Amino acid sequence: MISNASIQEVFEKLDVFNNVKFYPGPHQYYIDERPAISVTSVVEKLIPKFKEKEQAAEKSLELGIPAEQILLDWAKTNCVSTAKGSAVHEYIEHGLAGKHFDYPEAAVRKELARKLCPNDDPDGVEVIGRFFGGVDPVYPLYQKCIAHADRFLSDLRGRLIPIKSEFVMGHPEFLVTGMCDQIFFNKKSGQVEIWDWKTNTKFSMKSKFQLNAPCAHLTQCKLDEYSLQLSCYKEIFQDMTGIRVGACTICWFSEAQDRYYPIQCYNLSREARLIMEAFGGCSMQ
Repeated sequence: MISNASIQEVFEKLDVFNNVKFYPGPHQYYIDERPAISVTSVVEKLIPKFKEKEQAAEKSLELGIPAEQILLDWAKTNCVSTAKGSAVHEYIEHGLAGKHFDYPEAAVRKELARKLCPNDDPDGVEVIGRFFGGVDPVYPLYQKCIAHADRFLSDLRGRLIPIKSEFVMGHPEFLVTGMCDQIFFNKKSGQVEIWDWKTNTKFSMKSKFQLNAPCAHLTQCKLDEYSLQLSCYKEIFQDMTGIRVGACTICWFSEAQDRYYPIQCYNLSREARLIMEAFGGCSMQ
């Protein structure tokens, strides 16, 4: 039976996930010491593989730029985006807890070095000068994103009560796990809500390309992909706690926009269960 619950009941029910563990080093989840697959990995199985080297070769012919340079430019863009996202996530998590957070300069350098030159510069001492002309490429993007985050944190006061940040959950039947960015309690609706922070420069709402089966009726756009992700979290949370989840929302913080955007996800409960059954850890045992 799925029903609404009080804040106290929500906190009490969260104990059901005490058997789910995440180990950051190997980036591995376990449920009752059984290895489990993440929701992110499950959704990624639906996305056709990007043939990086083939695409770089085509771009090389089109632009007259060596393919190696194109691959390096893509790698730089991706690692800057990842480092920015990690820093913004930490800023919001600290903000929700009422804690000050300084820009993690050393951690950003190490993240850039880990992806661009892991063997040559493991501590990230030289990476900024070597690849970015001595100018930190992440900091200005981070500054714009956290300005939006400050407005969001101000706007939610009195409406959404933070329950848990970076919350690890898992489903023992499917052996699927994940870490959702935020669980809120909506004071007006009396329902639990699941939120996720995204810092993509662009956020696609549609695409002419389809996802793989069993979700070929959905497209390769961020809205469909993230809706699947949050629908999996929703199904796991509802199954394990018996508590109804209301809205699932992506909050988009982009340096390319003039404000933050809360984007309500599609309810893809049926698809979420299909893919957890098809690609979950249970399918590998």
